[in-house]
Amino acid sequence: MLSIVQIIVVIALQLVLLKVCINWIDKVGDTLTPGLRIPKKYIYFLFPVNLVLVTVFEAARLVELLRSKSWA
Repeated sequence: MLSIVQIIVVIALQLVLLKVCINWIDKVGDTLTPGLRIPKKYIYFLFPVNLVLVTVFEAARLVELLRSKSWA
């Protein structure tokens, strides 16, 4: 039961961070990197990608855990 709660908390946190991260990229993503002179939003784009991947992985773990009924 505790692992289910932990997974739900992780998924909720990832979704909140995704919203914050997208807003952050909108505000500061247009600045250029000093060396490459490309917008930082292309580098910062990796943060939301990671958040989505973690959310999908945790959702799959949650489904697997609920199907196995080992938490009961």
